[in-house]
Amino acid sequence: MQKKYDVVLCPRLPLYFDFVQDKNNVSGRRWNGAYFNSLSNIYNFPDKQLPSDELNSNLILGIQANIWTETIGSEKRLDFMTYPRIAALAESAWTDRALKNESSFDERLKANFTLYDKDGIYYYNPFDHAAHPEAIDFIRHAPKHEKKGKHHKHLLEKSARHPKSGNTVKDSTKHHRTRKVRHHAG
Repeated sequence: MQKKYDVVLCPRLPLYFDFVQDKNNVSGRRWNGAYFNSLSNIYNFPDKQLPSDELNSNLILGIQANIWTETIGSEKRLDFMTYPRIAALAESAWTDRALKNESSFDERLKANFTLYDKDGIYYYNPFDHAAHPEAIDFIRHAPKHEKKGKHHKHLLEKSARHPKSGNTVKDSTKHHRTRKVRHHAG
């Protein structure tokens, strides 16, 4: 906006849906290792994040969310990362600031979970985490150090079962190069 271009707002925090949505989520991205994109932060965007003079700018065409799917290997995980944050995004984009009411949104959202269930959508339930446990396709592990002589290897792994074939998929990153290896379950 500083250069006077029309913009669609989509900052990483809170509108990248591949970032985890709760501090207890174990799979997915976190900003600086700690921050996550909660339902509340999405609902309250951009009102609580931008100064009022920017909010009233004619340069803002709207808002959008992104989801990068390199750590999403199934429809179940995609649903879990998208719903109900997509509902919060819609309310954030389409509801006038003066009419926003997060408590009212939360109550309407709880009522809509019945519709999600009916449509077979596996969603994150921020009010009852046990209702829909996190759908995990890949877990990033902390780098492992293997000592060999004077050299250290840095190894970052993620592995999971492929949702359709059942094969184990393992990605390894050694010395900043990626190599994909498929192992067939025996």
